[in-house]
This record gives sequence, C-alpha cells and structure tokens, in this order.
Amino acid sequence: MKRLTDQQLAEKLLKVRKEGYPHWKKNLFGRSRIHIFRWSLFAFLLLSLININEDVELIRFISILFGFIVGAIVKETLFVKQIGENWDFTQQITDWDKVEEIAGSGVDQDGVVNSVTAPPPLRD
Repeated sequence: MKRLTDQQLAEKLLKVRKEGYPHWKKNLFGRSRIHIFRWSLFAFLLLSLININEDVELIRFISILFGFIVGAIVKETLFVKQIGENWDFTQQITDWDKVEEIAGSGVDQDGVVNSVTAPPPLRD
C-alpha cells in the first residue's frame, strides 16, 4: 500500500476545503475499485442466499458473511456522515496557514524533505 507524504495529505485537505466535504452518498456509491468489489460481493452473497435451498450450514455461513458486509457498509457510511456533519468545526480549528505551507513546500513538520512513498522495511 502506498503511503502518502505530508505534502500529499495537505494537498488533499486543501482540496476538500475548497470543494467542501463530499456527501455521504458519494462514499456509498462511488466508482473506485473498493466500491465495485463491495457491491459485487454484496450482490453475490444476496443471490447466494436467495438460491440456496437445502444446505443449512451453507445458508448460515453466507448469512454471516452477508451480515458482515452489511455491517461494514453501514459503519463506514455513518462514519463518513458524522465527519461531514463535523466538517464546519474542523475547518474552524484547523491551522490552514500551516496546511498551505506543508502543501507548498514538500517538507514535513520536522523539517525533513518528505519523499517517502512507502513505509520502511521491517527489521528482523
């Protein structure tokens, strides 16, 4: 997984400030790979539940997976909705001058040139 630099994170924060925090429905019905995977898995499990007739153990297993998927979708949606509701407060308490400085300089808060795109390798 790619690790974002402080500069990239600051640029994203400035973009959200400029455009406003996205509506929670955009997060729920986006077109990224994770959204496509999530809804494909949701549809597969739902169709499996509908078409299974006799195998009780398989019905239980698929029902549990279906419950996990529904729970994850609901949790993420409520989380994004709550962040959106608190966005006005977040804008008030954020030091935007510092964010703009980090976005424009490419140097993180410790004064180190921020060119890291991946976490350091694990030590033995």
